[in-house]
Amino acid sequence: DEALANATNQVATANGAHQAAEQAAQAAEAAAKAISEDAAKSPEEKKAAADDAAAKRQAAAAAKAALTQAQQNEQQAQAQVSTAAQNLADAPARKQAADEALANAKNLVAAATAASQAAEQAAQGAEAAAKTLAEVAGRSEEQKQQAAADAAAKRQAADEAKAALAQAQTAQKGQQKLADVAAQKLVRTTAQKTMAEAALANAKNRVAAAITASEAAEQAAQAAEKSAAEKN
Repeated sequence: DEALANATNQVATANGAHQAAEQAAQAAEAAAKAISEDAAKSPEEKKAAADDAAAKRQAAAAAKAALTQAQQNEQQAQAQVSTAAQNLADAPARKQAADEALANAKNLVAAATAASQAAEQAAQGAEAAAKTLAEVAGRSEEQKQQAAADAAAKRQAADEAKAALAQAQTAQKGQQKLADVAAQKLVRTTAQKTMAEAALANAKNRVAAAITASEAAEQAAQAAEKSAAEKN
């Protein structure tokens, strides 16, 4: 956006310079013509007319150079518009991919949550059973050890399920951030493309006006030079 604004300003400046050059050239042309039609004009006056024509030539050349630079800036602005358009074209697909990845992450979290809850319940049940078995008389040491081992295994499974849930939740947060970024970029690129196109259209209009003014200035400068040459 900043580059497009700069390009627009440069073209506007070139346009103003061309208009000023055109007015000056037209004035020089009118003055040279009047002198050429006046036989009483001195050589000094003719020289002044020639000098004026040369100055108008220099002004026209400077205006042309400024126009060339403005057109180059416009081309760069056009490239930025093209880039903005490409970004906008890619943004919906990136957002969709991010949304799908987020939905998948949410499904994984839901599944991990259910698995963690089930594992926790199984672990608590096994621990309660092992405690009861340990307190009941008549149970063998082997039975008590087996119940304790089962409780430990289920607790380990519950801890692993809890860790998997935490990992899935972390992944979901990351996917959420990516989805938010993709959504924001879609909105931003849409606005950037709209602004870039408007700025470029304005720049093109100003370049067209500058071209017209430059051509008029060139013609006026040529006429002034011709008039000065005729006086000599």
